[in-house]
Amino acid sequence: MRFLRKAAGLLLAAVITLGCTAGYAAPPIVTAAASTARPGAAQSGYTRWTGSTKPAANKNYYIDGKVQIKRGTTVIFPAGSKLELRKGAELQVYVGSTLQIRGDVEVQEGAKLTVSGTLILSAGSKLENSGNVSTTKSSTVRISSTFNTADKGTVSFGGEVLVYMSGLYKSSGKTTLTANSDTKITGGWNTLDGGQLFAKGKLSVTLSGKLIQSGDLCLYSRLVNSGKVTLNYGSKYMKSQNAVLALTKSGRVVDNRYSPPPESTRPDPPDLGENVKLRGIDVSSWQDTIDWKRVKQSGVDFAILRSSFYVRKDRMFEYNIEEAQKAGVMVGVYHYCYATTVLEAREEARYFLSVIAPYEIDFPVILDFEDPSQEDLGKDKLTTIAKAFLDEVKNAGYYTMLYANKHWMTKLLDMNRLSEYDVWLAEWRTAPTYSGNFGIWQYTSEGRVAGIRGDVDLNICYRDYYKIIEDGGYKR
Repeated sequence: MRFLRKAAGLLLAAVITLGCTAGYAAPPIVTAAASTARPGAAQSGYTRWTGSTKPAANKNYYIDGKVQIKRGTTVIFPAGSKLELRKGAELQVYVGSTLQIRGDVEVQEGAKLTVSGTLILSAGSKLENSGNVSTTKSSTVRISSTFNTADKGTVSFGGEVLVYMSGLYKSSGKTTLTANSDTKITGGWNTLDGGQLFAKGKLSVTLSGKLIQSGDLCLYSRLVNSGKVTLNYGSKYMKSQNAVLALTKSGRVVDNRYSPPPESTRPDPPDLGENVKLRGIDVSSWQDTIDWKRVKQSGVDFAILRSSFYVRKDRMFEYNIEEAQKAGVMVGVYHYCYATTVLEAREEARYFLSVIAPYEIDFPVILDFEDPSQEDLGKDKLTTIAKAFLDEVKNAGYYTMLYANKHWMTKLLDMNRLSEYDVWLAEWRTAPTYSGNFGIWQYTSEGRVAGIRGDVDLNICYRDYYKIIEDGGYKR
């Protein structure tokens, strides 16, 4: 989980001299014009899309020829839909047009997605690229979900690229930021083992942003870092003679290139004496595949798993809950909420309940309430939305909890109206300063645990929730 911290700072140039080798109001929907697609038999359950029809929710489409979204046109693939660009296909998004993805898109090997207009990956969507994605200098790309490029995939970004806090760009292929690009990372950007990032345009990492390089980074231009840049073991960092890595006061560079990670580097929690009961983590698909046996052996007592966000299931949830419980780790679950109305809150809560229904839950069932898109709704409306979600889950019989950071709980929410619900506090420091009651404290986002690759959130639990749930007759 991530939340906003206050911006700071003055630029501090750090020159590294290494040689370089090379409530949403949807816009009106207009049908897209298309060129003639090649004939071909549809796979069962898939409909060929030529751009002449409005995509429908919960329906699968494919493209096997050239399709064009013309100027002035907005095409939305709704939640539950899927679009496959198959080998030989090309989808072109013209200048002045918009392609918004709320479902899933797969660019298969030998297929192309070319954007000169606007590409929006909305919360809950997913783009899987094994082919070629390219955007021109006139384009805008907005990433609020997961954009994954496989090892055979290539991406060339020109124009504006915005990776929001809920967004993640992840690549084990080749990614190029052209000289015409302007990329801002407020969420996450991970170059995996074997991946390459060639940065030739403007690149900035904001206060909450994370750029993690397990593959190669070749810097040709200026990278301004106000967040965190991590160079992992085995990665290569190369820069041209005129390139600059500039750090603000809040910016950090963690260089792990020459130090293999130890078997377990989980730091001890702050010394809280008799009050410490259980040590735990919270995870989602950001952590990829976890070795839960090693996690348990490292001393982790409990894990809180992201089951869902918006009306989308976390892709690692089923694996995580099954393997964690098999390893003897107690589990709780959380839902990352994007709702901006009471109706949306109840809809997300019901979806959350449908995802977790097949499983036995040891710990609380939690609302994660922290998205920046909700901050300007006002205290009364935010509190009403949170209560609607929590009430829906409580009425289903679960022991229900609210997760938020200190700023939200002291400035943005009326905690008196939410007093019947237990609190999981996010405050990353050596000791909590929040004056209210809380049962779990998330004290860092930069922990290390055997069996998990990269950083993970660490938590301390002060209450025996297993017993509370058992004795209270709550649903498991």
